[in-house]
Amino acid sequence: KYQKKDEELKKIEEALSTSEEYKKAISAKSYLNKFEQIKEKVDQKAANLIEKFNELEKQYKLFSEELLEFSQDEEIVDETQAQFLLNKAEDLDRRIKTLETSMSECEIEMKKLQKDYTEGKDIAKNARAQFNEYGKKYNELKNSKNEEIIAIKKELKALEQGIDENIMKKYSEKRKDSKVFPILYEAEGEGCGYCRMGFSMSDQDKLKAGEIIECSQCKLLNYKK
Repeated sequence: KYQKKDEELKKIEEALSTSEEYKKAISAKSYLNKFEQIKEKVDQKAANLIEKFNELEKQYKLFSEELLEFSQDEEIVDETQAQFLLNKAEDLDRRIKTLETSMSECEIEMKKLQKDYTEGKDIAKNARAQFNEYGKKYNELKNSKNEEIIAIKKELKALEQGIDENIMKKYSEKRKDSKVFPILYEAEGEGCGYCRMGFSMSDQDKLKAGEIIECSQCKLLNYKK
């Protein structure tokens, strides 16, 4: 009798959770939560890129100054020194070009990051509007069922008084976790009333003794009259 009345409540809950209002509100809320996580990562990545760019810019300035100083101060006295200076100049030039490439890549990455963030921000704006609209509609739908829900819960509370506390605890825990309803079945012969999985001798003895057992396969509850 309790489960039959609880089934009425379950149908209302399922109708609410499968409604368009609920789905669209949850979808929008999910994106908003995701966007907040993305925003944190973007902020961190942006900070790292700025730090990297500043360091590259600092190195570029040092190398440029070194190359300028080198071209002004060094005097060539023989062929060996000339080759050494040439190698040094080429090395500095190569390092500067490598830095320029890295700085350019860093700028491209920052622009892409900014573009992705702007696009994500626009989507988040639409998602927020959708959440506000459908969240309101869902609350209105839920409120329209409140009286019926309260009345059923009141009846369930009264029915609980005649049910063993341990049985009620098992039922409540299973009710919360299970996607299948009903969750309490009358055993079929020596097997589960839902999936027909055979019970062990130990479980059969428990059923005969009036206990409620959980099926090892479908995890639903079984009893025996």
